[in-house]
Amino acid sequence: MKGGWGQFPVFQMAVSDIEIRNGWAIVYISAIGNEHSVFLMADENGQKKAAWVDKGICIGCCLCASLAPGVYRMRDDGKSEVFSPEGATEPEVQATIDSCPVTAISWQDRKKVDDDISQQKAEGR
Repeated sequence: MKGGWGQFPVFQMAVSDIEIRNGWAIVYISAIGNEHSVFLMADENGQKKAAWVDKGICIGCCLCASLAPGVYRMRDDGKSEVFSPEGATEPEVQATIDSCPVTAISWQDRKKVDDDISQQKAEGR
């Protein structure tokens, strides 16, 4: 990583996929040499964010998984979890946050969500 533009470091990037959903263009990018493709969403301060489900609050109504099946899935215990933060557009994810009857879904720092996903993979989910 050399140089930078403003406060942003410069990486070699490659477009891995482009998708149109509900009039939004979603461009999936990956750093060259990195196996992960990420669609980044950021808050007003530029912090990377993703949806996160508080399993202690979730009642397992399945609404989020039905609204954004590319992001959420239901666990064996009946609770929802995020398995693919980039599986829907930001407005679609916001709709799941707004629709949750017990407000179990919120925007969180992307690292927290990625840590949860790593734990899911370690547990074989």
